[in-house]
Amino acid sequence: MVPNEELHEAEILERCLRRLEQGADLETCLREFPEAASLLPLLKTARWLQKGREVSLRPPALQRMIRQGQLYASRAKARPVVSSLTFRWAGALVALLGLILVALSVVSAAEASLPDEPLYPVKRAVESLFAATMSPEERALWLAERRWEEFETAATQGRWLPALAEESLRHLEEAAQSGGKGPAHARLRALYERQGVILEQAVRDAPPETRSELARAQREWAQLAHLFGPPEG
Repeated sequence: MVPNEELHEAEILERCLRRLEQGADLETCLREFPEAASLLPLLKTARWLQKGREVSLRPPALQRMIRQGQLYASRAKARPVVSSLTFRWAGALVALLGLILVALSVVSAAEASLPDEPLYPVKRAVESLFAATMSPEERALWLAERRWEEFETAATQGRWLPALAEESLRHLEEAAQSGGKGPAHARLRALYERQGVILEQAVRDAPPETRSELARAQREWAQLAHLFGPPEG
């Protein structure tokens, strides 16, 4: 093997990543750098990340991946005598890191999503993984709080989603029937009180087409009084 082979490949990788960042397509990179053919799997991964596939999260995740590639290239310059196999394994790890960063970015973006938004199914899928590690009482309370948080967030945007309110109430009832004590009971009670206040306001302020559904949710909330007692104040 030529001693400077790794340095040569590292420089090509860095230049190709820069060209992708600037908007060049893969074919252009290969025309400009024919020697990059051996790096094609890594470059395809970079291109995949740039396009964002189904989720448009291109700038942050791609920039991080490019920086990782450039970091590897700079290290390769300091250690030119490295086996070709080691270089390719490192390249694969850079690509894998990029995929992980995209996945984390998707999950982070999904956390703020609401029903009918593209990333909401991702949010619910990740939520199910977390919920599976909790006790039944803790899981029910956690889900009740999350669905109610979504209901309030949507309401601030002028979107009234009675289904979220009803789902939150079902989880709240499940948690209460599990016999929550101590801090858990305090959280249950606080959520119950808040739901009553917000539902009363929602029935008053919501448009006519959703008012009847919100009124039904309010009645369901009132039926939980036997578990919590009458609202304070």
